[in-house]
Amino acid sequence: MNLALALLNGAWDQRLECMVNALLPASIAVGLLAWARRQFVAVPVSGLAWAIALFWGLPLGWENAISGFHSQQFFLIATALVTILTLPFTVAWSRAWWLGVFAAAMALLSMGSGFLAAAAVLTVVTLRLASRETALAGAWPTLLLAGGLCLVGWVIRPEVPYHAMLKAQNVGDFMTAAGHNLRWPLGPAPWFALLVWFPLGWLAVSLLPSRRRIHHRATAWSLLGLGGWTVLQIIAVAYARGAGGPVPASRYVDNLIVGVIANAFALLWLYAQSDPRSFLRRIVAVMGGAWIVLLACGLLVITREALSAQLPAVANSRTEALLRTRGFLLTGERRLFDSADLPYPDADALVTRLRQPELARLLPASVRPALALLPSPANGLDPGVLASEHRLDPEFNGRSIRSLLTEPVYRSVWRTTTVGPDSSALTWRSLPMDAGPISGRLLFSVSGRGDANNITIELLASETGTLISRVPLPDLQGDCWQIAAVHTPSSPFLLQIRQSPHAEDFVFSSPVVMSSLSFAAWRLAEYASSVLALGLVLMAFGSLLMTRDRAPSARLRAIPPIS
Repeated sequence: MNLALALLNGAWDQRLECMVNALLPASIAVGLLAWARRQFVAVPVSGLAWAIALFWGLPLGWENAISGFHSQQFFLIATALVTILTLPFTVAWSRAWWLGVFAAAMALLSMGSGFLAAAAVLTVVTLRLASRETALAGAWPTLLLAGGLCLVGWVIRPEVPYHAMLKAQNVGDFMTAAGHNLRWPLGPAPWFALLVWFPLGWLAVSLLPSRRRIHHRATAWSLLGLGGWTVLQIIAVAYARGAGGPVPASRYVDNLIVGVIANAFALLWLYAQSDPRSFLRRIVAVMGGAWIVLLACGLLVITREALSAQLPAVANSRTEALLRTRGFLLTGERRLFDSADLPYPDADALVTRLRQPELARLLPASVRPALALLPSPANGLDPGVLASEHRLDPEFNGRSIRSLLTEPVYRSVWRTTTVGPDSSALTWRSLPMDAGPISGRLLFSVSGRGDANNITIELLASETGTLISRVPLPDLQGDCWQIAAVHTPSSPFLLQIRQSPHAEDFVFSSPVVMSSLSFAAWRLAEYASSVLALGLVLMAFGSLLMTRDRAPSARLRAIPPIS
């Protein structure tokens, strides 16, 4: 997906990837909600919608949200959900069964642990065979397929030599790491794992052979399959990333969210199976309420830590990496990467890649060098009227990297002096420039005082001098940088500045090219609060519709088993 975005956009842009990434957990949440509506036909699913949105709306797995490369984690979850919720309960060779086969195959390509979805299917089908809920005559294709996918997945799983140091070094590391994952999102006490997973444990006991007729068993097996898949992922993470027995990194939290949601659905199933007038239903309601409050407290602690400590630290580190990358692209100084704050873990490999022109052209606008803005010799003006304001000093002169490379100082910056009412208007042209093959916007950083109508920035065709477009300037706010944007010309162009006699000082930078999708993502990010408010309004409206769509019932109805 990330490669497709880069090719479609004409440049790599992590902001764009972040926004597309936000659609992936949202799609997973909608799919889970649609499945729950079918399984629990009289449960107020509006509450489920808010609960699921809370899990993937809070910054719990923030690494996967802000890092485009981590979209593979969401593809792993989505394919696993489709696999586990279809293959064990559909007739072999049917269209739904083939959908599960496709999802299971795609899971193998998502991550090294993708074959664990097939392992969960194999376990569920085997248990259903043991409990005589299905026959071998109908289940053998699924068993054969799941077993084959497990074998293929184990053989093709990638082994990275330099990741060996991250693996659990002993049994103690493995058990400690697994314990941290099992009791997420609660505290360090080992017995908290029992509290987190007690709903699925209770559900598993309820499925033991008995004379009591239990409705909706396929739903229960589906929930056990999801919980079992989460446990398998925990085992894989505890082994592959268990050195020192660490707490789960945020990039693995989305897998744990699936387990918590499966436990929440298990509470609904237990509630639906109990008689409305029985004491058991009251027990389920009270224990379920206590379980929800306990997990809410754990989520509150994790969210506060992410917002107050983890995300600010990441923001500072990535800002430093951004500035150092800008400096390297401008000066070629290798020593700028003698730091722990790097956009890539290997400094030498990073330098090698940044020095490749093909890759440099794909860099985002935040670090891509600006177009060369040089005055035309035909201007015939005093250099003091419009002159280059600043260039980065390669020797740094003892100044900090942050003060040197803060936008837009890392570009060439030009200043017009006050012309004065007795002088003629100023007209200045640049040498021809070419924006290149990227279709998007030219971004200028501008600053100044007075009326912006006294300043005109125009793009002219370099061969004919005809007007291509004018750069719309924002209302100048004084000593602060603002952005002015205009569509990139498809042919070489030159820049023309016209300043009236009444204009005050005006400063502008050389332009940088931002591709179209990157520009749209940047603009959308500026309205993030409005987008969030609109989303909450739409969710509230949807919840109202879902509530009205379901007639009240004295007893929750149970859908007959799928198979």
